[in-house]
Amino acid sequence: MTRLATPSIIACPHCQQLAVKKGVSSFSTGGLTRWSDGYASSWLGGTLFTRCWSCHGVFWLEDAAYVGDMPYETQKRPGWFARLFGANEPPEISENWRRAFPIEPPDIDAIVVGIETMSRDVTKAMEQRHRRLLWWKLNDRDRSERRAVHSVSRAIIDTHEENNLLRLLELSIDEGAPTIETVEILRELGRFDESRLVLERVDQNTTGLEIIAKKIAVKDSRVCVIQESDYLRSNMLGGDNGQEDKEFKG
Repeated sequence: MTRLATPSIIACPHCQQLAVKKGVSSFSTGGLTRWSDGYASSWLGGTLFTRCWSCHGVFWLEDAAYVGDMPYETQKRPGWFARLFGANEPPEISENWRRAFPIEPPDIDAIVVGIETMSRDVTKAMEQRHRRLLWWKLNDRDRSERRAVHSVSRAIIDTHEENNLLRLLELSIDEGAPTIETVEILRELGRFDESRLVLERVDQNTTGLEIIAKKIAVKDSRVCVIQESDYLRSNMLGGDNGQEDKEFKG
């Protein structure tokens, strides 16, 4: 079961503006939908990358300085009936903490800024993290049946989509042994013959490989679901199918 923890206060690494980061004390994979591009969508949401409301700089949450935890008592003021029987008022917190902005997932412009402002000496692993965010955000267009459609301008698609995938392909190949990500990038680029050849060299027990193989066979380059949890159906809708996750069969 997923349990929320006390929110923490962090500081933007660019301007030191404070922000509120939601906490999770435990996390269940129930309710996750896994996609062929590596993205996993969940009702819980959350993000590891954001844009500052004050200076508009973009940053990874791990690069923000930890300031402290928001006292639990400040999150909800006791009602009049509870106060009548002696419930304490929430403790006072500083005005700076009260003005802390909530961390939200970045829009596509913020992700593009993150890529364009990467330093020359950025590690390949960090560059991959940035570029995967853009890949996933652009692929949201084909996730529209399961989540809100995000408006993406034609200019961003024309300027960044193919170049971003080509650079991700280079980074993926540099890692050595081919992975399902390499197969998927080639498929989304429309290079189906190459994708099929690389697929044959990937561990055949990899989740979703059979589904992607079927998409390659019909020359379908759109992102697709490879695994969907039955948690919501069995635990929230009253069903019981005897398993938590199911792999799609195409």
